[in-house]
Amino acid sequence: MTARPAGMQSAMHTLKLQTPEVDLLAWLEGLPGGPKLYWAARDGSLELAGWGVADEIIAADPAALLRKLQRKTFPRDPAVRYLGGLRFDPHAAPDTQWEKFGIGRFVLPEILLCRTAGRVQATGFSSQSGAAARLQKLLGKPVAAAATPAPRLQLVAQTPGRARWLRQVAAVTGLIRKGRVSKIVLARSSRFQLSSACSPWQLLRRLQASSADCCLFGFQPDAGATFLGATPERLYRRRSRDIESEALAGTRPRGRDTRADRQLGRDLLGDAKEREEHRLVTDAIAAALQPLCSRLEIGRRRQLRRLDSVQHLFTPLAGRLLGRTTDADLIRRLHPTPAVCGTPTATARRQIAALEPFDRGWYAGLVGWISAREAELDVAIRSGLLEGRTLRLYTGAGIVRNSDPAAEWDEVEHKLAGFLERLRHDA
Repeated sequence: MTARPAGMQSAMHTLKLQTPEVDLLAWLEGLPGGPKLYWAARDGSLELAGWGVADEIIAADPAALLRKLQRKTFPRDPAVRYLGGLRFDPHAAPDTQWEKFGIGRFVLPEILLCRTAGRVQATGFSSQSGAAARLQKLLGKPVAAAATPAPRLQLVAQTPGRARWLRQVAAVTGLIRKGRVSKIVLARSSRFQLSSACSPWQLLRRLQASSADCCLFGFQPDAGATFLGATPERLYRRRSRDIESEALAGTRPRGRDTRADRQLGRDLLGDAKEREEHRLVTDAIAAALQPLCSRLEIGRRRQLRRLDSVQHLFTPLAGRLLGRTTDADLIRRLHPTPAVCGTPTATARRQIAALEPFDRGWYAGLVGWISAREAELDVAIRSGLLEGRTLRLYTGAGIVRNSDPAAEWDEVEHKLAGFLERLRHDA
């Protein structure tokens, strides 16, 4: 993405544009160049699509990025939303395929489309005189891309392979028994070759049609690479000073029928290993939020969160933020959660860097948007990186004291299979 000043310039104009009734994914697909950004709420209440860069919050290191975010004065106009995200480990140097994304960035697009309550509002942002006509032209109703069959995905490589994965899990459980860590989340990268060209927006449309109760996202710094996914996990949702977060950890597949599904749910609720994994996540999120809140409520009972192919243990948290708390404060305290990293966080992240033979990039990082009054950032799981006809999908599993290496491999396989099935779903 082309760099812009870290603060919105005084000459920046907000332009209300005439909005045709438009499919946001089709609009992104039909536009030239970029960058292109997309985010949709898991309950369908909000859908955002952005093109270009009017302003951008970026930095060369994570501390500087969060300082810029902390100092940022966001306009009170609710149309102004900065979309973006952050790497899982912003301190680590990115591999080649992740270099274009940077350690993290939040972008105010030149054009931002916002769909709420079934209506689309288009807003332009520019410091150039006469920009309204140029931006309005880009809003011309695109011709929707013709529906194409889902491409076949051929597995090319898994990193790590099964044998190395089993050794990694055994190494982690050994560290846990020695008291070095309580939990580490290990991940795997699976590289696929697509049988035919498929745009990221077509893949997102397939996910949109088959990923109930998930937040959808797509971030494309240029035409060469897109990070996309359908995540069930929210980092936090802020409305003024009210905040919601959640612990989502512990997994079982869905059953083939109602009876089997309920039994799997009961097994999950009663499994000591899964409950321990979930408790570690809940306690860590609560400990991170407590100093930032005047009030914090934690769900008293573990619940089940049922998705298309898996079900998780789920605990909601809700609170009232102290007056001076910023989104940068929340990110510092919450990212990454033990659901994707482990605990203690610093030790777990060092071990992940030593054990995993690939760069997670923005996988297990955060994605979403920030504005003056509201913000939502989500944990970027159930996700992949598309480059041409190469698709890398990322999946992980939480390792605790009683984890069985083969069972953890099977859990990752099941998660991957569910994500592949959604990508093959006819839109």
